[in-house]
Amino acid sequence: MNTTRLRTSRVRSTSATAPSASASTPADQAGAAGLRVFTLTLVAKASPSNPGRDPIRSLRWLLKIALRRFQLRCVDIHERV
Repeated sequence: MNTTRLRTSRVRSTSATAPSASASTPADQAGAAGLRVFTLTLVAKASPSNPGRDPIRSLRWLLKIALRRFQLRCVDIHERV
């Protein structure tokens, strides 16, 4: 199981297939297994109605809904600083 840390939150990613020797990242492994891989960039926007909202919690909620409702699993995630 691959684990990537985002500040204080943990985002876990697992691959449904065996890792390929030539693929270096989970997204490359998914692509090598014949799965379609999409790239999505999200920006945490400040909310005037709820200024204390944690963007990491929002991201985790979004990923949970994407998996449960649409069977879309996050295999690679990182934060640009």
